[in-house]
Amino acid sequence: MITKKLIIIYLACVATSLSVLAKNETVELESIDGKKITAELLEKGADKIKFKVGWKTYTLPYTKFSNASVEIMKKADIPTICEFRLMGNFTKKNEEIRRSREEHYRDHEGKSKTRTITDSYRIDTISGKVTVKNLDRKEASPQAKLYVVVMSRNKGNKNVIRRQVMDLKAITPGKEMKFDVGEAKTWHSERGRSLNKAKGLTKGRYSGYIAAVVIDGRIAEVKAVPSSLEKDIDAVREFLEIPVVKK
Repeated sequence: MITKKLIIIYLACVATSLSVLAKNETVELESIDGKKITAELLEKGADKIKFKVGWKTYTLPYTKFSNASVEIMKKADIPTICEFRLMGNFTKKNEEIRRSREEHYRDHEGKSKTRTITDSYRIDTISGKVTVKNLDRKEASPQAKLYVVVMSRNKGNKNVIRRQVMDLKAITPGKEMKFDVGEAKTWHSERGRSLNKAKGLTKGRYSGYIAAVVIDGRIAEVKAVPSSLEKDIDAVREFLEIPVVKK
């Protein structure tokens, strides 16, 4: 049962957390005409800054601020300004593989005989494209990296069957770039006594993919199937193997 005392404690904790957050991210800025504001820095770009004053969010060029304030903003440990949309289009092709092998055995009379055994399993071939669109209508997007992994599921565990990292050059305002993701193969549905497993392939069914735009080690945008992965940034970083950038 939630009591009044617990609610008071909870609100006190929230207030403390917010004050700590504000202390870490809030700075005093000065405009070129000498006016000062207290702002919470959100994102920075090559020539502009995104910040919050009270409940309102603003994005202004550095030219609106004093040299000292610009230095503070450029050194701030905050994400890079970017407006991306990620879209993935993956297809799966099924193929049944059959392999015959000779097996030697002895019958009930002890005579040596040979019989043909057919092993079969199914291979999924997954291929696709990832489209990255710059939603900013005025400025080109910053250079970044596009990380993509294709996954399979086997006994409740996710396996990476394809990992790809591509350079994402500046994209013209409002335009998009398409990237081909190389084929990934996974095998499953083994029947009988299959001894000829597909070499170099991962066992399990295709389960989805993760694509992310990464700038200076930060995930700027992520698209995943299943979408629940988009909320687990730690899992995304682990699957994508994004290196930590040391400042």
